[in-house]
Amino acid sequence: MKGIDISSYQQNVDFVKVKKSGVEIVYIKATEGITYTNPLLESQYSGAMAAGLKIGLYHYLRENDPILEADHFIDAINELSANCKYVIDVEVALGQAVSKISSNVRLFADRLLANNYEPCIYTGDNFYANNLNDTVKDIPLWVAHYGVTKPDAVSYIGFQYSST
Repeated sequence: MKGIDISSYQQNVDFVKVKKSGVEIVYIKATEGITYTNPLLESQYSGAMAAGLKIGLYHYLRENDPILEADHFIDAINELSANCKYVIDVEVALGQAVSKISSNVRLFADRLLANNYEPCIYTGDNFYANNLNDTVKDIPLWVAHYGVTKPDAVSYIGFQYSST
């Protein structure tokens, strides 16, 4: 299946045109950290739904308490339904050690699971290999690696091959 991800940077998306282009899934950024909520979340969600697209929702993980971040995400998406796994977008170390980043991802994922949301990690090949340890490698992976036909990660459920 072909999909795209969007955030508040993509305004006025023509979801009918997106669907006609062959895209079947739209992942929408819902939240980041403990305070940011995408101001276009509801309009992007309703637009994608109206066009008949499958929907996924994601949270951009920062260096805060991961339980607070997870609760912020859950609060923002509570009234929305998704067809896809709920994504923890972790792309930058923010000065944290591998063990801390991995612990944050694990705690966030466990909080999602405890609330009946099936998690997935989104990150780049290099970040996955060098900044996450085995404590999170059982969580399904949506991996990004631009300019290649196959990512380095051995096991993944999604592959983002382009920023466009």
